[in-house]
Amino acid sequence: MRALLRLAATLPLTLPAVARTQPLERAAALAREGRTRAALEALGDEPSAAGRYLAARLYDRLQSWEAAADAYAAVLVAPDVGTVPEEVRARLPALGAMAAARAWRCDPAAAMLERLEADRGPFQQEARALLALCAVRTRSAHEAMASLERALAHGTGDVDAMDLELALATLQAQAGRTRSALERLRGLRASRPDHPRAQDVERLIAQLGGPAEPTVDERLDRAERWLAIRLAPRALEELERVAFAMGAASPTRRARFHHLRGRARIAARRDAQAAASDFATAARLGGPTAVEDAFWHARALERAGLDARAIAAYRRFARTHPGSARASDAIRRAALLEMQAGRPTALERWLREAPSGEDADVHEAAMRLGLHALDRGQAGRAIERFERARHAAPDGMSRARALYWSARAHLQGGARDAAIRALRAALEPDPLGWYALLARDWLSRLGAPFADAFAAPPVRDPEPPVPSLPLPAAVSWHARLGLLEEARADLERHAPLIRARLPPERADAELAAARLAIGDVHGAYRLAVRGHGARLARPPDAADGWVWAVAYPRPHEEHVRAAASAEGIDPELIWAVMRQESAYDPRAVSRAGARGLLQLMPATAQAIARVEGASVDDPDVLFEPARNIAWGARYLARQRARFGFPLALVAYNAGGHRLERWLGSWPGLPLDAFVERIPIDEPRNYVRRVTGHLARYLYLSGRPDEAFALLRAPR
Repeated sequence: MRALLRLAATLPLTLPAVARTQPLERAAALAREGRTRAALEALGDEPSAAGRYLAARLYDRLQSWEAAADAYAAVLVAPDVGTVPEEVRARLPALGAMAAARAWRCDPAAAMLERLEADRGPFQQEARALLALCAVRTRSAHEAMASLERALAHGTGDVDAMDLELALATLQAQAGRTRSALERLRGLRASRPDHPRAQDVERLIAQLGGPAEPTVDERLDRAERWLAIRLAPRALEELERVAFAMGAASPTRRARFHHLRGRARIAARRDAQAAASDFATAARLGGPTAVEDAFWHARALERAGLDARAIAAYRRFARTHPGSARASDAIRRAALLEMQAGRPTALERWLREAPSGEDADVHEAAMRLGLHALDRGQAGRAIERFERARHAAPDGMSRARALYWSARAHLQGGARDAAIRALRAALEPDPLGWYALLARDWLSRLGAPFADAFAAPPVRDPEPPVPSLPLPAAVSWHARLGLLEEARADLERHAPLIRARLPPERADAELAAARLAIGDVHGAYRLAVRGHGARLARPPDAADGWVWAVAYPRPHEEHVRAAASAEGIDPELIWAVMRQESAYDPRAVSRAGARGLLQLMPATAQAIARVEGASVDDPDVLFEPARNIAWGARYLARQRARFGFPLALVAYNAGGHRLERWLGSWPGLPLDAFVERIPIDEPRNYVRRVTGHLARYLYLSGRPDEAFALLRAPR
């Protein structure tokens, strides 16, 4: 089996002997996948302390407070309670008291909550908030209102502040403070339209005789909230409800409306030209966002493909707002658009005035100018620009990019030896990256030998690190029960102590090993690439092997291999996409609403699932690794069948319709030149990075020849 499976075999991740029952093991597996209700159903009436504790945590997630309180109490009287780690056992009274208070069992919980609030420990805010809620039933209205106001002022921790707000509004109304209650409720209506108890807010407003519909300003506040939580379509719905009222609205209110509608249209990727009109109107009307609106007017025109108008808008912005932090960006963007139209003068001027040193914008401008010169046969000028791009390169891939295209310019100018030197240099910053693969191909065409540390498979499959220190008991306990969030939180609490016990050079490897041991592949990956990414530029050895294994893991191997087999694609391709899309985090959510390991949009998943008679009515099913991987692999395979590799990656990221449009705009371009022309940064970077990830996975799988052939041009 692969390295992660070998790791699992070395660690004591079985359940305690007294609790090793089939229902508990099944429930833990389901909990690990985030399937809370299914885990509870599988657990049944499991009598062990482990089973009762798992039930309590699962009921907590479902906010079934009475059942959670009973389950926490049952753990403490279980015959095998001694198998519960002391650190976990010490928290049980607090967890039980908080669940009891949430279930309105206030009297038995009060003493513990008062102690937690006085201790100023990790549960202080929750205890204060729950005591305030209990005060609604156990104290006078005046005392309860004071407690609720104090808790809201100091933070409520994990307790839902909406519960306190509604309780306070109800008491205010009962005390005859109807105006205060309505102000509070209308504030909640405006600021939290997404809350599950939003209907309770509406019901109380109606009972108190408040307005049945939100006002214009409340609708605008609600739209802002929808935008903040990345639900742009809901924001547009709110705004359309008050669009009719804008004719008679004040300039300030109209400016805010158009600002929000422009943002919502851009975020929802709907009608960029209409968004540009909104931003122009908002800028003209003035207000606190007028300068930002003027800039985004130009950006929206650019997104709409109206380049001439966008150039004019950018220039106007730079003239009108020379002191803005956006002014230089506006000049640069206008110059880039002009260069796309074959007019490089403005971008040349911008580059001359740009500072030296590493800078992504300078690198991109120099690269565009170099590619423009190369297209026109001006090899010498292109080489100068690529050299500037190399000096400004912010990372290894950018340096390799400048070197690769410098080699292409040397070849155009007939300087074969200089081209070979540049191609060899392009292998060094990112030896298995996009530009290194292209450089290898050219070196092979030229018959030029080169030193290649990656020519042979790794001496051995890099092993994931194994903890040298025992995992803290609470961490192991939670991991065994499938409670990853709790295990991760416990490990974070223990991380400083673990670091203190080890030399600094070993600490990250130890913590990465601990994260892998609890099933936190995402957290281990972040540790590896955050401080050790440079090690991936050389083949793995005894010292670097753990970085390679953690930076390029094979999580959910059973699901990935099954999906790859079903769709006729390499499992390594699925892992490469997974790395770029979610960094192996099954709970990842993008700004656009894509979910899970392979970042599927609910609509895309629904179209795929419909073929097999499944449904994605609840988008949270996309957090389940098995389904996400199966559906994502199917979508990826469709794009590969349609466009081939690596253009399938462009289609996966940006959509097949965009790729078809770009292919139609530049027919016959070689692959390297085509990718450079992709006008949107995200898909351009995506195809380059995922190809590099795939090359590394193939190399680790003992197939370097396949890795080097990924971008090989037909001879």
